[in-house]
Amino acid sequence: MSSPSPSSFLGPRSTDRPKVPRTRAATWSHRETLDFLALWGEESIQAQLNRCHRNADVYQWISERMAEKGYFRDEDQCRTKGKDLKKSYKQAKLQDGVARQRCRFFHELDAILGGGGSSRGGDGILSARDVGEMLFKSLIELFYFHFYLCNCGGILES
Repeated sequence: MSSPSPSSFLGPRSTDRPKVPRTRAATWSHRETLDFLALWGEESIQAQLNRCHRNADVYQWISERMAEKGYFRDEDQCRTKGKDLKKSYKQAKLQDGVARQRCRFFHELDAILGGGGSSRGGDGILSARDVGEMLFKSLIELFYFHFYLCNCGGILES
């Protein structure tokens, strides 16, 4: 299945339909999430999502492709799933070991969002957010190192 062109996102807005109260949807299955990631992770889709915050049409397209595969999720459910997966990936990325194992789709998300395990984007340039996170981690490590030296120094002197 080919990726949509930017012009294919133009069309009837899904916001024209009335909102109805919803009950909690069924949990996403492992296979359904992998199928979602295959669509959501397409380079053209990620480019559209990164380009603009008004992306209901992108998630509507994903919802329609999911329906073709037999999954019935609306655009809001797809948007929420994408946000939740991205959030869990970012949290796991800041940690090592066990936290990464808890992120069920870490490797798939890393292939989509992580640029092959690097904290750099596809262009090899660190974002301001990445630099800020690295500086914060360094300051925390420096604080703990200083705290350790101060406490150990007091113990060794006695």
